[in-house]
Amino acid sequence: LQVSGTARRAAAGDLELGEREGALTRGGRTVADAFSVTAARQAVIVWATIALLLVVGSRHLFAGTFPSVGQLAAFPQRATVTVHNFVAGLRITGLGTDAPAPTAPGLLGLGGLVLAGAMGLLQRVLVLGLFPVGVIGAWRFTRPLESTRARLVGIVVYASIPLAANAMARGRWPALVAYAVAPWVVGALARATRLEPWGAGGGVSRRLVAVVRLGLLLAVAGAFVPSLAFVTAAVAVGLVLGSVLVGGARAALASLMTAVGAVAVAFVLLVPWTLHLVLPGREWAAFAGTQPSPVHAPGFGALLRFQIGPVGAGPLGWAFVVAAALPLLIGRGWRLAWAVRLWVVALVCVAASWAGGRGWVFSGVQLRDALLGPAALALAGAAALGMVAFETDLARYRFGWRQLASVVAAAAVVGGVLAILPAVASGRWYTPSNDIAQSAVWMRAEVSGGGSFRTLWVGDPDVLPGTGWRLDAGLAYALSRNGPPEADQLWPGSSSGATRRVAAAFTTARLGRTTRLGHLLAPMAIRYIAVPTRLVPGVPTSPAFPVPADVTAGLAAQLDLRQLPSDPALLVYENTAWGPLRAATASAAAAGSATANRLGVDLSDARSVLPGRRAQPQYSGTVPGSGDVLVSEASGHWSLEVAGRGAPRQRSFGWANRYDAGSGGHATLTYGTPPVRYLAVMVEIALWVLAVHTVLRARRR
Repeated sequence: LQVSGTARRAAAGDLELGEREGALTRGGRTVADAFSVTAARQAVIVWATIALLLVVGSRHLFAGTFPSVGQLAAFPQRATVTVHNFVAGLRITGLGTDAPAPTAPGLLGLGGLVLAGAMGLLQRVLVLGLFPVGVIGAWRFTRPLESTRARLVGIVVYASIPLAANAMARGRWPALVAYAVAPWVVGALARATRLEPWGAGGGVSRRLVAVVRLGLLLAVAGAFVPSLAFVTAAVAVGLVLGSVLVGGARAALASLMTAVGAVAVAFVLLVPWTLHLVLPGREWAAFAGTQPSPVHAPGFGALLRFQIGPVGAGPLGWAFVVAAALPLLIGRGWRLAWAVRLWVVALVCVAASWAGGRGWVFSGVQLRDALLGPAALALAGAAALGMVAFETDLARYRFGWRQLASVVAAAAVVGGVLAILPAVASGRWYTPSNDIAQSAVWMRAEVSGGGSFRTLWVGDPDVLPGTGWRLDAGLAYALSRNGPPEADQLWPGSSSGATRRVAAAFTTARLGRTTRLGHLLAPMAIRYIAVPTRLVPGVPTSPAFPVPADVTAGLAAQLDLRQLPSDPALLVYENTAWGPLRAATASAAAAGSATANRLGVDLSDARSVLPGRRAQPQYSGTVPGSGDVLVSEASGHWSLEVAGRGAPRQRSFGWANRYDAGSGGHATLTYGTPPVRYLAVMVEIALWVLAVHTVLRARRR
């Protein structure tokens, strides 16, 4: 009562003001919580939708025979044999070689052991698992944007870009792997720049750990797609060039240093296999893949739409390009700067892919597919930046064309998603239900009748099953055993040595200088010559990859080749002079003569001995007492014991192994692994353990 009216009114006003402030604070928290709940709900809905679409799009690939189209070759059936062959250093590519074995078959074998030997399941997990790995990587890449909506736009665009679907439809293994690892690679290089918002603290030790971490990723992925080393460098160059335009070039140089260091780490982890990249006689095409024919190379626009298959044509193919352009129009600050950097990365990768497809750069080497992975991630990242710019920068502009551009970009994202839905509806991403491997599966049954053999595949690299060596521009050849090639033969290495004799003999026939190609190929145990001209035999609408006319003319002119009834898209010739891979014959006695080396020999009377369908370090059986045992393997590490005694070994035809069987009896053919091979494997394992330990220890800190 003693308080004056003014004081009471002031106190009442203060109380009212305090209540209002409290109400506003509570209201602000409520609105913030509402937005948080809404963002979380949106994330759950989008992720659930993406997961559903991935399952629906792959539903016909979860069971049954997995397609073996292009480089998606069937996995070897026995994990233990695959691991054993890797440790022993046994290589069956070409005509056999003593070169260090690639790391990928060893990783496949280990994966099979983890899955209790279920190699078919491993193939499905690896191939189909590349889709979600890429999408999860895109989510991780956009985390510094601190906008849930922007991150959702990024993963929606990345999941809908047709690169992965087209890679499945055409059997492009490098494109699938690049799609999966691109977000992780680009993210690591972006963090190396320390430019906002990807900036991060830390000293030299943290940078070194980042290099080792990226190098470990490149070692795992590069074991399957070696060209990713070049792709990583191309991304770093794109970041530097983009920073030259918008600033931060000196900081961006750190990404280039990180890329170089990571490639060096991967190189060391994959030693001794990677030594073939620097030693004399190296063939880059044998590691990265042989360049397809420039005649049907995709144009720049098709590559920018990622149309390397059936998806991406028409106006909707440009949808994500339009969406990715939004931050260039409305962005400010770091949103605009990173949009420019990512666009430069995309253009650098697409331009290199386009020029390489025409043989203007990296002639003879196939880098087209792997380069498209970072380009896809860059456009998805730019689209995510467009959403950040929409939330942050658009309000600073007056109403006008920029608002209209935002609407167009949103419509473009919707259109791009609609364009991928037919591939999802197919249930197999347009992967053909028939393929060249299935059309030639009958070859496997021929082993029981005549013994193990090789098949010579000749055609365009885009249609050739597996990976091979370059014959000519847009023409390659590959060798497989007892039927279509398997996945452990996808990394053939250099053809230096005996394998080049195959190319020389085939070239002689192409030039019309012999009508006895079968005799030249007989010591190589080549029973069939297969020439695929379409990706899917029996389907007239399947893409055609015709071979040069002199290939078919040269084969038709051979007197010792018999054309077998087959689909017109897969020409198959049988060599009537062939001999089994391990054969008892009297014809090999004259193998050292100049005439035999020049004209070949007829081994049709040879008898198959030492049976075994699969490549393995040891074969056993009974050999006759008359004649010799011819083993069509170029490696000198094979030895033969007959009746408990070592059989003398000689060279036949300048490369093969011939053994004197003596009086015959029980025989064992063994591949003797050099001790240095076991030492190399132990060193390689130690390096991998050290790299993994370094990364895990830094993560625990």
